[in-house]
Amino acid sequence: MNTEIKTTPLFHTIKTILDAADPEHLLSSGAPENEYDSESAKIAERLTPDMNVPQIAVTIRDVMNRSFSENYTTGDFLRIALEIYENFLELIDLSSGKPEFRTCIKQDDDPLPDADRFFGIEPGEVVECMFSETGPDGTYIGFEPYHDDCEPRLMEYTLSWDRSDCDNAAANVEKMVRVIWKNAGRSSMPRSMEKYLCPLQPDYGFLVETGFISRDDLDDIPYCEEIIDGIETKKELGEDCSEAESKAWELYADALAKAADARIGKGLYSYELIQYTRRLYRLIELGAPRMIIDNEARNLAQAYVYHKFGSPADKVNIDYLDGYYVEGAKEI
Repeated sequence: MNTEIKTTPLFHTIKTILDAADPEHLLSSGAPENEYDSESAKIAERLTPDMNVPQIAVTIRDVMNRSFSENYTTGDFLRIALEIYENFLELIDLSSGKPEFRTCIKQDDDPLPDADRFFGIEPGEVVECMFSETGPDGTYIGFEPYHDDCEPRLMEYTLSWDRSDCDNAAANVEKMVRVIWKNAGRSSMPRSMEKYLCPLQPDYGFLVETGFISRDDLDDIPYCEEIIDGIETKKELGEDCSEAESKAWELYADALAKAADARIGKGLYSYELIQYTRRLYRLIELGAPRMIIDNEARNLAQAYVYHKFGSPADKVNIDYLDGYYVEGAKEI
C-alpha cells in the first residue's frame, strides 16, 4: 500500500464517510478510531476521478469483502458511494490539464468554490449563508441540486429575495426539518407536509408516445412504474439504453417536474425539493447515520431557496470540464 495515500484529502474524505457509516459496527462497539484506516486507504488507491456511483460502490464492496471475509453486495454501499461521489468536485485538481485527485488541501486562491462550505451548520443557517453570498444584483453561484440522472454542477443563479424573505425561508426550512424528525416512522404523515412527502404520480402518457404501452394500459400504474424502474436499473448499471428508452427517461423527468409543479407550485427544482424532503424523511425513519441525515437537510434547504426565489430563465452553467469547475467563460 502507498503510505502517502493517508495524507491526501481523498483518504480523509473516505475515512470520514466510512467511519460514520461503520458498516461492521466496530466503532460503535468501542473499536479504536483507526479501525477503518486500512480499508479507507485501499479504497482511495483504487478510485479514479471518472468513476460513477455504482463503480465506487463496487470498489468499496471488493475492499470490504476482502478485509472482513463478508459477502457484501454492491447495493450495500451505494449510499456510502454517493457520499464519496458528492465530494469529488472538491477533491479534483486540474492543474495538469486533466482531472486528478488533489494531493494536498486546496489553497485559498483556488477558483473552485468550497463544496463543503455548508458542512456542519443547521439548515436555517444554510439559508442565511446563501443570502449573504447573493450579490446586490441577485447573482448567486452555487451547486445544482443532485438528482439521480446527473452530477451536481456549478451554476450561476439569479435569486430574487430580500432580508424578510430570507428570515421566512430560514424559519420555514427549520420547521420542515423539525416536523420530519418528529413524525418519521409514524403510521401517518403530518397534513402540513403531505404535499412534500406523498409520492409523485406523473402522467405516464409519454410511454404511449414512445411505444412502450398502448393507451389501454395507461391506467395500469404499477406496470408503468415497472417499465421506468427497468430503464433506471440499466442506467445505474451503466448499460446501454435504446433510443426509445433514453427518450422515455427524458420525458419521465419532464413528467415528474410537471407533477411536482402542480403539487407545490411552479418554480425552479420543484421535483428536487420534494425528493430531498422525502429522502430526509426516509433516512430518519431508517436510522441512517446523523452525518448523512444532516447533509440531506442542508440539501433540502438549498433546494427550497432555489425553488422559492430562483428564476429558471436565469440559471446559467459556469464553464466546466467533465463536471469540474474551471476558470473561464460562462455558457448557457
